[in-house]
Amino acid sequence: MLLDIHDTRLHLMDECDIDPAVLSLLSPGIQSLHDAAQAVDWAQQLNDYAAKHVAHRPDRFASFAALPMQDPAAATTEIRRAVTELGLVGALVNGFSQFGDENTVVYLDDPRYAEFWSTVAELDVPVYLHPRDPLESTTPQYHGHPWLYSSAWAFSVETGAHALRLMGSGLFDRHPNLNILLGHLGELLPFNIWRTDHRIAVTPRGIDSQHSFGHYLRNNFYLTTSGNFRTPALLKPSRKSAPTACCSPPTTRSRTCAKRPIGSTDSKSTTTTTSRSHAPTHWPY
Repeated sequence: MLLDIHDTRLHLMDECDIDPAVLSLLSPGIQSLHDAAQAVDWAQQLNDYAAKHVAHRPDRFASFAALPMQDPAAATTEIRRAVTELGLVGALVNGFSQFGDENTVVYLDDPRYAEFWSTVAELDVPVYLHPRDPLESTTPQYHGHPWLYSSAWAFSVETGAHALRLMGSGLFDRHPNLNILLGHLGELLPFNIWRTDHRIAVTPRGIDSQHSFGHYLRNNFYLTTSGNFRTPALLKPSRKSAPTACCSPPTTRSRTCAKRPIGSTDSKSTTTTTSRSHAPTHWPY
């Protein structure tokens, strides 16, 4: 995703009336590197590379940082460096990270990330929680049905559950100013959050958060259209509150850019953008 920045990408942005684009690293990115030292090294190099290209055209590009979450202390240091020294606008984390080996996964609600989240809150920058596939070893429900993996289904289920873990961990009670970005109109959450809250109220099972999940979704999460261009799906979150800002869904990647309204039911494109004519819109749910 970071290989072609100033050539084809920029031409497509011009064709689609896109002003700035926010660059980020393709899933699963740094999160899939088992070796922590390698993850730290690659994240630093990638962020330096992204900052160099943003500096070349700051009128057209910004970038999220890639972070080595396999080393929580290094990730904390890197997001501070990326924001305060490199001028990056936040971070994108591709779901869980694999620690030491491919079968050991750690989610962002883990207590080891306490200092990281404190630093994010201090810097007041967003973290984009981007999908990745769950491990095949932990998802027997998909075995024999490979079409359920990736963006067709597993991405949203995995990322929505990850977001619910953050809500239920008390993270947003400790840091009420945190902003998390979710793509694809919220990874199914806007459509099921009422039922989730209702059932937890009936059977809390030891949850220790101060507010409902709907409260956190409304106050700490921002949704992008990203690769979900169907009008009925758009209406649920947009009816809950007025659009407040333009946001950046994850980038064009392998898709072909096409100029279409947000609500188009057949759009085959998405881009990490703010557009002049058909801006992807960013709602607090």
